[in-house]
Amino acid sequence: MDQRLDQTAKATFQITKSEEIPFSEFENGPKLTRGNFVLSYQGDLRGEGILEELKVHFTPKRSSMYGLQRVTGQLGDLSGSFVLKHEGRLANGIVSVKQTVVPGSATGSLKGLRGQINLRSASAKEFPITFHYHFA
Repeated sequence: MDQRLDQTAKATFQITKSEEIPFSEFENGPKLTRGNFVLSYQGDLRGEGILEELKVHFTPKRSSMYGLQRVTGQLGDLSGSFVLKHEGRLANGIVSVKQTVVPGSATGSLKGLRGQINLRSASAKEFPITFHYHFA
């Protein structure tokens, strides 16, 4: 199989550890928080993700988030790690996040990995994802 072709991986993840700490709050202004999360992936993508995330909380139901996550494990038959850049928002209980592989961040047999995950979900114990990827 030509690994330069677009491929799709279906997986789920669970958040196994989470901590969110405010670092700046102003009256009548948004609250800023820093979060640390550990994610467990199952499916075509298997392994662990370590996510560091910054959030701007405008209201309890509206926020913007930015983060970096290192995923270590297996993608199909290939193994290694890669970094995902996160950019997303929470609006009315629905989280929408675009996660993009940081070019040059992949290791092991995943070197050259490029791709994107779009996540849209309400709060859940397990989150389904589709990872569209290719190798450059």
